[in-house]
Amino acid sequence: MRVKQRIKKQFMSTEDVRKCHSGLLLTCENTEMLELFSLIIFGPKTLDIDKNKVPETVLLNRFRNLARKELGFGNEISFDEDRAWFGFALSDEEMYEES
Repeated sequence: MRVKQRIKKQFMSTEDVRKCHSGLLLTCENTEMLELFSLIIFGPKTLDIDKNKVPETVLLNRFRNLARKELGFGNEISFDEDRAWFGFALSDEEMYEES
């Protein structure tokens, strides 16, 4: 068997995005978290997206460190920018196809 794709696509409803965004609005002191959340979920505002594009993994790791700071967990953590999240698990049967 071989892997079909490296990342398992997952989708989020508008309702889920709104709930998360509202939760951040009500609880966070740092507005940069809200800006990063929007950038991660919706992408850049301008059409010139490739000019100064920051990899999504870098944005996600910045967001994580801001959340840690907001929660009072102290210093930033240096996260792996190539593996910022799990893209798939070996147990995901739909990720494999017969050779």
